[in-house]
Amino acid sequence: MNNLKTITKYTFKEQFFPYYPNKKAMNMPNSYVLRILYFIGLYGLLSYVVYSFMRAIGTLYLSLPNGETMYFAFFGILLTISIIVFYIPRILSDFFSDTKINIYKTLPITESELFMGKLLGAVLSFVDFLLFFIIGIYIYFSIKGFDISVLIFGILNFFTIILIPYSLLTGLILIIMRFTSVGNHRKALKNIGYIILFAIIGAYYYFAFNFKGDSGKESQIFTTATSALANFSNAFFNAKFYGLSLSGSLGQKITYSLILWAITIAITFIMYKLSGKFYYKSLGEKDEETKVKKKENTNKSTSFVPKSQVYAIAKRDIKNLTSNIVFFSQAVMMVIIFVVMGLSVGKSLGSEISKNDLYSLTGRFWSFFAGIIFGILMWMNGGFANSSLSREHKSFYLFQSLPIDPKKHFLARLCSSFILCLPFNLVMSILIAVFVGLGIANGILLFLGLSIASLLAAIVGLYTGSKKIIINWTKPEELSKGGLRNFVYYILSLIYVGLLIGLYILLMNISSMGEILGPILIISLIIVTSLVFYKLALNSYKNGFYDL
Repeated sequence: MNNLKTITKYTFKEQFFPYYPNKKAMNMPNSYVLRILYFIGLYGLLSYVVYSFMRAIGTLYLSLPNGETMYFAFFGILLTISIIVFYIPRILSDFFSDTKINIYKTLPITESELFMGKLLGAVLSFVDFLLFFIIGIYIYFSIKGFDISVLIFGILNFFTIILIPYSLLTGLILIIMRFTSVGNHRKALKNIGYIILFAIIGAYYYFAFNFKGDSGKESQIFTTATSALANFSNAFFNAKFYGLSLSGSLGQKITYSLILWAITIAITFIMYKLSGKFYYKSLGEKDEETKVKKKENTNKSTSFVPKSQVYAIAKRDIKNLTSNIVFFSQAVMMVIIFVVMGLSVGKSLGSEISKNDLYSLTGRFWSFFAGIIFGILMWMNGGFANSSLSREHKSFYLFQSLPIDPKKHFLARLCSSFILCLPFNLVMSILIAVFVGLGIANGILLFLGLSIASLLAAIVGLYTGSKKIIINWTKPEELSKGGLRNFVYYILSLIYVGLLIGLYILLMNISSMGEILGPILIISLIIVTSLVFYKLALNSYKNGFYDL
């Protein structure tokens, strides 16, 4: 029992490491000030989403007889879906990471104590979800009036609606890992997880951009979604019982609270027994076939046909980047955001602009200019060049010791970063051109603008990346961390975009030749910026990287 308490306490504390100034957090800024601002922004956004959802649910159900049952059931469904969607990567990392668990195997603790300690500690760390409970209960009281019994039973039963789905999800993963070979394909699972994340982000921005201000359409979609969830609510039995435990008479509240806790204790006991039999076995070593294949791959013959340094380094950089979805996940997310934004803005402008204006000389330039603007904002924040040197990891010292021409080294990484941007630019141009109706010529100009911006972003990224090279990372996610430097760079890119737009509009207003001078000035400014950063980046490569 002491072991269980100790592991629970440490796991609980471990979940709050990102909030400590002396701890580093995955996928979060190293600067503690920026990390605090990140948390404020994150919880502010989540609070707004929960408030909007629960306010709509309250308006829909709390005016009905026994509507509080469905109101609190929907609150439980919201938390349950959040756990299922967002916490699978954390469960895999905390419970099924060989490097983390191997340390515990040397200690005098049982599998059940380790598993249940980590489970209880993780569930107790959901205290931040109490913020959402406060929002939900506030909305309930504002509509129905204050009820002390609802408040008491809501707090007493709160952690059951978290413990049940979290335990079932962890137990399901435990069984799958134990009786299948899924553990040998964690990279594939990770890729699937990122694809699901991309889909969620795309759906979120699609609804955010396309239904803003269309209250009738929003209401119709929301009503349809809530009706579907209401019909399916029995599948979320924890949420259903939670709603019943906060509605009706005092006797009903007590009865369903006891049932809810009985289910929770039963699931916890089952998890304790299962983990005692299968936990360590679910972390089994990779099978012999996998080891043989890996050995065969390492023994592949090496070609000694001479190639240019630019080709060899560019090929290596592309191979490094495409070896892990994490390296280009940020780029994919930025493309999703700007594709959805481009479709939304393009459709709204398309209804106001005639075909003649769209296919005029000014319309074609704006297609080209929009590509530049989108490209700068997209690739300055999610480009591949910033982490090009850091992606070499420990083998970075190889480039320090080999007789590699600095200019060829720089050009190779510039080519690889630029080439990797082109498929994203092409997909984005085709989608916007087809769905907005830009036409082939404007679509090509949009692609050209995106490509020029990605080349500029690659040059700037190689320079900024040469000033902060990280080679001691243990997980690829560490390279995507933000920081004060990255924040400043992105603010500067916003200022640069604002300057381009402002100069063009100014010339259009003060000169009759604005339609000609504007594009010339914009292109000239981009060329000058590219040359300046090209010179700075090339000098960094020529000076070497001996200050690591």
